[in-house]
Amino acid sequence: NDRIDEHLNSAKNLLTQLSIKKVKTCSELMVEIRQNAKQAITGKAPRGFKNDFISKLRDYTYEAIVKRYCEEKKLSKARRRNYIDTIKLFKEYFNGNEPTLDLLTTEDLEKLNRLILLKYNNQNTAATFTGMVAAIINYAVKLKILTVNPLPEKFRVSFKRGERQILSE
Repeated sequence: NDRIDEHLNSAKNLLTQLSIKKVKTCSELMVEIRQNAKQAITGKAPRGFKNDFISKLRDYTYEAIVKRYCEEKKLSKARRRNYIDTIKLFKEYFNGNEPTLDLLTTEDLEKLNRLILLKYNNQNTAATFTGMVAAIINYAVKLKILTVNPLPEKFRVSFKRGERQILSE
């Protein structure tokens, strides 16, 4: 059963990738299946397509990964909106020129973390956004889009417990 579930998940991932790429014709669909099916199932590029596989990494932007993540996971509307807001933060940090994930460095993520902390005075809000960025980067590592995780060691901000006084009569 576990093996069947793995193949079922691989098929779902392939369909998600095809929907993101917006393949229009049957011939494009056949080429995508031939080139990407082996890679999706085994994790290796098909023979003769290794250079094409490496060049495809340049097509993966943070925004594309967030959209794929939101499609794959069942998220509430508010949570989905927060993930979309992380795209806006990314674009704000990179001045509208969003790099691909393979060009993302640890230094960039540290500076993005500082931007989030400056932008949101509430540490819990900042913790939410840094956690979401970290989730997307880890998701890209899981999908083998990134071979090395660029997240800094203490990227996520911790939540502060609110000390509330009990109301008297």
